[in-house]
Amino acid sequence: RIRLRPSRLPQQPLLDLFDASADADADADEFNATGTAVTAGQAAAIRAQSLVGTDRDFVWGFLLGFFVGFVMLFWVWMPTVPHRQKLGILTGICFHMALRMIKENEDGGGGDDLGVE
Repeated sequence: RIRLRPSRLPQQPLLDLFDASADADADADEFNATGTAVTAGQAAAIRAQSLVGTDRDFVWGFLLGFFVGFVMLFWVWMPTVPHRQKLGILTGICFHMALRMIKENEDGGGGDDLGVE
């Protein structure tokens, strides 16, 4: 049988310190890339931000949609692409098509392929 002597029992200030650190650990249940503690609410906001995307994702998608064109429509169906990048791709494709139509109308080359006048 093991008997604990009263002098070997933890002191009250140590128990208070342990309780305070346990409360802090309960709030900081995740860590970011730098190892800093992140609360559950902050982690949910970070995940939501990564699904929606940033303004930089929109600009990147716009440039790809404008210069690459219809090939980028395959990226729109990929689940890993952020929502704003998808919108940027579609906006870039539409903007490219609009500029092309305006240019054709100004040049007078908007005739039919059927040869009907």
